[in-house]
Amino acid sequence: MKKFIIVCVLLVSVALIPFIGNSYVTSEINNQVAKLKTFGLDVHNEKTQSSYMSTSKHFEFVLQDSEKFIDYLNQYTDKQLPTYTTAALDGMIIAADVSYSNIPFTKDIEVEIYPVSLSAKIKESLQQNDAVFAKHLESFLASKGLLYHINYNLISKDFHGYVKNIMEYFTLKTKAKLLFVLNNLTFQGNGELIAPTKLQSGAKIIKMQIEDTKEKVVFNLENVKSSSNFESPLTYISTLSAAKLVLDVQTVQNPLSLNTGKLQLNISSNDQGSDAEMHTKLSLQNFSLKTQEQALLFHDFASNIAINKLDKKAMDDIRIITNKMQNDKSPLLIGEMQKAVIALLSHGMKINIAQFQADNIVRNDTQKLGDFKLTMDTTIKADKDLAHKMQTSPMLMLQNIDSLWHITLDETFYKALGQNPNIAAQLKKYAKHNGDDVVFDIAFKDAKLSVNGQPLK
Repeated sequence: MKKFIIVCVLLVSVALIPFIGNSYVTSEINNQVAKLKTFGLDVHNEKTQSSYMSTSKHFEFVLQDSEKFIDYLNQYTDKQLPTYTTAALDGMIIAADVSYSNIPFTKDIEVEIYPVSLSAKIKESLQQNDAVFAKHLESFLASKGLLYHINYNLISKDFHGYVKNIMEYFTLKTKAKLLFVLNNLTFQGNGELIAPTKLQSGAKIIKMQIEDTKEKVVFNLENVKSSSNFESPLTYISTLSAAKLVLDVQTVQNPLSLNTGKLQLNISSNDQGSDAEMHTKLSLQNFSLKTQEQALLFHDFASNIAINKLDKKAMDDIRIITNKMQNDKSPLLIGEMQKAVIALLSHGMKINIAQFQADNIVRNDTQKLGDFKLTMDTTIKADKDLAHKMQTSPMLMLQNIDSLWHITLDETFYKALGQNPNIAAQLKKYAKHNGDDVVFDIAFKDAKLSVNGQPLK
């Protein structure tokens, strides 16, 4: 009899697991919904379907207070939306479909987030400008055209997902043609979804194009990947790579075309020590730049720039004020920015360009210019009296700057620069020839400039 009771208790316990699991996950979801309500989102519609093994919920959130909601988002980003944008978002409806297993922790929670309807203000503006496009956009949203699918683990806080592919082409009332392509965008990471500590993403194609009878603008990224680790707003490591980047602006007066093959960008910032530091590395293959006047091709380009000994408080003040100035350019904020910049310079800093180099430069498809190389070391000395000096004479700050530049040009590059008579006369005074190269060692100290040991006149 005792064994029978124990078996019954075990069976009942197992049978209750889905109900307990449902209760736990539902409680977590309700907590998040309640949190969103305090930040300007209100539940417009809610439906639940539940079976013994699984549960699915549908939420529709109305953005009732966009200013409060954007303030909430701004806690987790350096960027801020302008006030006219936040005001236009009031009344926007965002849907979320949530499904999960009632047996706790056996499967990730699946979430799909998609906008259902734009705000009345935006719809009215679109309707007035182009009623057909407004209807097209409404249909696009109704079909879940912009959809984020996320699998989230409540325990580990790991997540992965994708953005639904987009291929949208439309001709506006003005006859301008719009194209937007988003293909195979996936992501994964760890942490809170709104502010992950780790995030990796990639996409096969991101393309935007607008064209009318006079102008055409194309932006295209292919095989793009990014990875970021965040510890704080001033401590992070981010990388970005792409197989191809194209920016093509075709206008009547100022056409511009920028095209690069393999791109690699690394950015890091650290404020864990007594001072802050920043580091950026960039490499490009077959980078071309074309304007109406000329075309330049750099077979390889690389840069490596570091800034050290930065005052952490001044850096953070500048970051915060910069964000505020996107919405407010009042004299008060401009004055605060000036004080923060002076505080940063008063502390001093070191700037190092270990590499700024372009190899095998070709101009206008035929003229081979060779290589260009630059390195630089600059120290801005600490000066507690800088604020007073800036009020007396801003030029006094130059006495705090020590800088050394080393520039190496191929002889062919040097001769090309010398085709301009005015430039040629100046270059000839200071140029130092070293085999097939021309070298310029530039020094700035005690507010005096010299080139290859000769004072600049």
